[in-house]
Amino acid sequence: MPTAARFILECQKRGIRPCWDAANKISLHMAQKLGYEYNGEYSTVYISKEKEKNLYTKRLILRPWMESDAESLYEYAKDPEVGPIAGWPVHTSVENSREIIGNVLAVPETCEEITRHAFEDMKLENLWCGYFDGNEKSKRAQEKCHFTYHHTDKNIYWALMDDVCTEHITCLTKEIWNTKKCLLQFRV
Repeated sequence: MPTAARFILECQKRGIRPCWDAANKISLHMAQKLGYEYNGEYSTVYISKEKEKNLYTKRLILRPWMESDAESLYEYAKDPEVGPIAGWPVHTSVENSREIIGNVLAVPETCEEITRHAFEDMKLENLWCGYFDGNEKSKRAQEKCHFTYHHTDKNIYWALMDDVCTEHITCLTKEIWNTKKCLLQFRV
């Protein structure tokens, strides 16, 4: 069964409303055909496979990629408008996707849960993120998750793209995260 179908069925089982990641026109068209509605921008987050445990929110189940996800990933990642702007090359085959599995694309709620996990469970003091020069969507997504600009690395070699680029680095401190969390609790 394709990953998307498993995802929808699991959401129905848990009484969760599934949301669609429509990061390009093809994905948006498919989402609209299935009856999904636009619900705002999303963030992009990297999850390390260091701890192979699932994270849960009211709407999402975050889990490490599995080899069985390769076909679904390939259908998304073969689009030349998806990968390069995010810093990864277009996938060339299902086997190529199987080799690359390890990154997760997500929504702001995912960012909130991963941030909570990092600061509360893992006891980290800082989270670092980055986006390539010209990738305004990733910049805005990081800002929405309260990451702030820290520095710029110019002329870095990015092996995945076999290219030299400029990367802007952002940071979220535990102190800022705690302040934002407290403010949200008192929002009316």
